[in-house]
Amino acid sequence: MGLWTAIAFMILMAFLTLNSTYLYLKAKDLIPGQPESLFEIGYILFKRYAIFAISSILAIYSLGLCMVYFIIFGETMGKITGSLAYGLDVDISTLTGSAYFFTHRVPYILGLATL
Repeated sequence: MGLWTAIAFMILMAFLTLNSTYLYLKAKDLIPGQPESLFEIGYILFKRYAIFAISSILAIYSLGLCMVYFIIFGETMGKITGSLAYGLDVDISTLTGSAYFFTHRVPYILGLATL
């Protein structure tokens, strides 16, 4: 996307994070009973259903973030292995057999997931 677009998105994400933190703290102060977590705020406002909804959202978010890290790690290790074993000028997509296996992201993702 380019350097300037990436910087703009980083600034936007920083602003959105600060804004959501401000809204969370403001809601925490306005709700009677002085709740200390998102789960308590959800329970006070929406009863028991909110606890399951918030937990589901956080679990899906955490799993998705973990998958992104796994894919990035697998891609990076595949490229590093390919360039170290077969040289920088080899097109990794043309490799076959075990060379393809060790330059692909799958074995590294599985290894990381096992650890």
